[in-house]
Amino acid sequence: MVIARQFGKFLELQIHKKKLRIVEITDKRGSGLLKNSIESFGRNVLFVSTVKGIEDILREHMNESSVLFTISDNYLQIRRNIKKMEDLTKLVEQFVNELVFEMKKAKLDSSLIYRANDLPPFTFGKNQDLITEEFWRLLTTELRYTNKTFYFVYEETEYRPDIISQFADVIIKMTSPPQIWTVL
Repeated sequence: MVIARQFGKFLELQIHKKKLRIVEITDKRGSGLLKNSIESFGRNVLFVSTVKGIEDILREHMNESSVLFTISDNYLQIRRNIKKMEDLTKLVEQFVNELVFEMKKAKLDSSLIYRANDLPPFTFGKNQDLITEEFWRLLTTELRYTNKTFYFVYEETEYRPDIISQFADVIIKMTSPPQIWTVL
């Protein structure tokens, strides 16, 4: 675990030095993705959970210098009511506004979003890959203007392609030892 924390500190320095904004952290849930992500990158961050009901578990592992924020009901309501591609802009604006507000309130420059898989909407009767890709394009474009760093913890799944990697500055695969590769 000491190696993981040292790795996380080293990588954080590299990310901030190069002014990288969008970082994808990826692996399987059963291999300790959440715990390893918190240990490596969970210091002085706004920790965003897209899953309600696990706040106590998260607080158990979080560093006291971090703040927990669970995605709002307003975001989830907008997400449920997406009917067309234009509605994605409203959803992205809602998320960015909430995120930036919470980061300013907590005086933090980094945010770690757990289960980023759950952020894009699911729209019946539409090409889901196209909707997800457009969501990530809009979101990462907006977040790059905030001058903050965002770590998206993305669980690898068999049934969905990993689309966020197209927009990330750095992808970190949380294996032992961690594998790193740069996208941009």
